[in-house]
Amino acid sequence: MMTSKNKKRDLFMGDEYWNESSRKVTPFDFDDDTDTDTFMTMFKEMQVHGESSEEDNIIGWDGKPISVSDSIVSAAAAARHPNSVSATVQSGGAVSPVSSPLARSATHHSAGDSRTISDALISVSAAPQDPAQLAAEVAFLRRRLAEAREVAPPPADTARRLALGEPCTLELYRPLAEKRQLLAETVALGDGDAVLVVVLFLKRTLKRSLFVAELRRQPVACEQYLAYLRARFSHADAADLLAMLGRVEEAAMVRYESAVRVRGGVEPQLRGLRHCLQAHLAPDPELALHTGLVRQQIDLLERQRPVEAADAPARPDLQLVGRSVLSTLHYCCLHHYSEPANHLASPAALRERHQLTERQYTWTALRARASLQAWADVQALFTSKTWFSSGKLRPVVPFEAAAEVLESFGATLETLSLYIASIDGTEKRLEHAKKFGCYKIVVDGYLSQKDRVSLEQYRATLKPHSEAHQYASDALRATTVRWKN
Repeated sequence: MMTSKNKKRDLFMGDEYWNESSRKVTPFDFDDDTDTDTFMTMFKEMQVHGESSEEDNIIGWDGKPISVSDSIVSAAAAARHPNSVSATVQSGGAVSPVSSPLARSATHHSAGDSRTISDALISVSAAPQDPAQLAAEVAFLRRRLAEAREVAPPPADTARRLALGEPCTLELYRPLAEKRQLLAETVALGDGDAVLVVVLFLKRTLKRSLFVAELRRQPVACEQYLAYLRARFSHADAADLLAMLGRVEEAAMVRYESAVRVRGGVEPQLRGLRHCLQAHLAPDPELALHTGLVRQQIDLLERQRPVEAADAPARPDLQLVGRSVLSTLHYCCLHHYSEPANHLASPAALRERHQLTERQYTWTALRARASLQAWADVQALFTSKTWFSSGKLRPVVPFEAAAEVLESFGATLETLSLYIASIDGTEKRLEHAKKFGCYKIVVDGYLSQKDRVSLEQYRATLKPHSEAHQYASDALRATTVRWKN
């Protein structure tokens, strides 16, 4: 059965009592002590009626029970008078006055500021918001922070923090010697990202000549920075740095790479190549070979552009600009083979300007003209034009290779026999004649060797009553041949 004490406690603790309209709601104010006094009166009334709960068994730091009412009264008094002296329970249970945190901070100030910044931050967070003392704490923090900024940590520690990805500042390293040591420490760790961070810091804080000198002292850092510039397509900065380091050829190659990769058509590419030629290649006699090659590339682009513009109406899908020299030659041999030497699309002019070898020209023209089955043009490529060997085929390219190309484009047996018969060496000529079906060359070869057995074996492989079979049989019946077997 519920006692009257429990009923009264439930009356105070229940929501219905506090939600009744008869209870006046007053605005809350930090400076108003009425709510604190009302709460203390209610709490004491509950204590007078002998209420007990689990909270009566609270044990203090000294192992002795603590009265809840005394704790709450002390807390309420401290809330009403924040600047008053508070009481702390010591180990023996005695009460001694202790000043507030800000008062303690003032004592530390008078003792020579031996606290750390963390201690000051803790005291500020726990202290009352008194403007004067708070200003003193802020001044102390600013002074200690300014002192901390003036001292740079050891370069090895900063390098380690960079390698681990921990936050750190590099602005404390002002002398050149400290920056140099920091770069050396990061290079020694072998972390590329850390090295790059320090290199970018040096670039930002050193003048150009000193920065280049430091990179010259640290080749690993220099290569890391160059890789960074190439990855960001900063070809101009990379070329300038390489030139200052004395690596002229590499600087020219970076400029050339930038020129050939430029987008927006052939005109920007031509401008880039001309700039690379004039600024980096032509002034250096050691780069004469590269200079000639770049000049030829510029000439090729200037030749391809008008030819493509002229042929585009007839060939809408034509893309000639940007092709290689041999690919351009193949196109010219297909569509402009008979043009005179003063024409931009002339194969002969292209060969002469780009110093193509006879084999390069013949092989490219062979494939182009054979694809059109222009057998007379193909034969003219191999025909000697000298007075002493007029009409004789010259092996500008191997005849067997030419025969394979001609066969792939549907050359007749008569055309193939012309090149097979020109192969030097009887055995080699017979082998390729059998491969391409040139039976006359095979039969005549065995007949010249007077090898009756081999000729009979070859006739056995031929289709009976065919022209090839009949030709072999007539050779075997010849009475003027003295067979060796």
